[in-house]
Amino acid sequence: MLVFLGYFSASSQMVTVSDGIGIRSDDHFRIIGNVNQTTALLTIKNQQLELHAFDRNLRLKSSVEVDIIRRNSRIIASTQGENSFFLFSQKRDGQDIDIYYWEFDENLKLIDSSSIVSASHLMGYSVFYATISDDFSKILFFRSDNNTNLQVVCYDIQEKEVIWTQNLQLEGNLRQDFRQMLVSNMGEMVLVLKQKERGFRRGGILYEFIHLHPDGKLNNQSIEMETRLPGSERFVIDHKNRKISGGGVYYERNAGRAEGQFTLFLKMDNSLSYTFNYHPFSVDILAAFSERNINRAAVIELQVQDIMLRQDGGVIIFSEINKTFERRPTYSQRGLSRTMGRSIWTDHHLEDVLISSFDGIGELDWFEVLYKKQISHDDGALFSSYFIVESPNFLRLIYNDEISGNSTVSEFLLAANGFSERKNVMNTEHQNVKLRFRNAYQISTNEIIIPSESSSRLRLLRIKY
Repeated sequence: MLVFLGYFSASSQMVTVSDGIGIRSDDHFRIIGNVNQTTALLTIKNQQLELHAFDRNLRLKSSVEVDIIRRNSRIIASTQGENSFFLFSQKRDGQDIDIYYWEFDENLKLIDSSSIVSASHLMGYSVFYATISDDFSKILFFRSDNNTNLQVVCYDIQEKEVIWTQNLQLEGNLRQDFRQMLVSNMGEMVLVLKQKERGFRRGGILYEFIHLHPDGKLNNQSIEMETRLPGSERFVIDHKNRKISGGGVYYERNAGRAEGQFTLFLKMDNSLSYTFNYHPFSVDILAAFSERNINRAAVIELQVQDIMLRQDGGVIIFSEINKTFERRPTYSQRGLSRTMGRSIWTDHHLEDVLISSFDGIGELDWFEVLYKKQISHDDGALFSSYFIVESPNFLRLIYNDEISGNSTVSEFLLAANGFSERKNVMNTEHQNVKLRFRNAYQISTNEIIIPSESSSRLRLLRIKY
């Protein structure tokens, strides 16, 4: 059954909601992707993996149980291919750990399955993790001993072959220093480490970038921040300009009070030469925030959330106010100590978003602040924040105005020159949907799929502009 929440004016959008799938609070799900106008959804319920296929109108085409998760087995990753969907899993068999791929067509029929690589089971090593290239053609599997040793496997999804494997020994401590693992469309590895100064000196943060080419060439570059310390950061691969681009927020005295931003551009060649810039918050930027989020010329609890590439080689950095408050119930519990056995309640406040656009040499081009105030309790902020919808002419930041079952969904339209406009998208009153925008998936320039989790039912909602 299709539920049309409403038709809007020609300049607006059409919204469609799928039937619900039963789900519990401890179940897991994710949208795998969209192939041939079919959207695939993965759910894990009671250690049972299920795949669900929806057509372009969100009618459920098929659901299948997949016998992948067994004892000593786990799912590593999932992605869409050119004309099929892929799952990747690992399984321990005696002293070996095998990584498998599972390929399904648009009707969720299993097309192919095979072992990718086999590795020895080593005490102290983590499970395998994965990262996927922007064009969905390469996947990087990696695990470590949480100290200095790292094992990496690069796999070509389209050709179904291992491109390269490497065992690396690094300086520092991977458990503490690891920040990001990236893989390029060509199968290059980029590892980002963030190392604190060892010893008693308060200052000193060192970013370490390790670039591994498919032919085995290994280059690394260290970038030190001495007195201005990074609070959070994010990096992406700029394939067009052959560089690693990113940035973050920094502080000088208090980690909860951001005093500016930094940008970093690192060439992906043998030199790994870089451009690094600090951008202290101007009076105009500070004045653009809600007054409650400013303290002594700094922004409170500002964290980098997303980063996007500009055509000229620059970046757009999205940073969001993210406050977390823990509180304990005031009642006492008989027979327990003052701390043992008490629950902790958590309040989440996700508020203003700073959008900063920097050109290819790191100069600030323009900025905008999106005002919002999302407050939720004990939900991990699953329904807060926003989703970015990309189109050739502008960006949309779409989000829940309030975290409740009866709320208004709004969007913040942002043009390439920084011009912005806020609009209402829809009202969820009486629709029994509660939208998780951070888990949304963009199908095309004018169409997105958003999961809704409400009343123990998981639904997909489509907005078509």
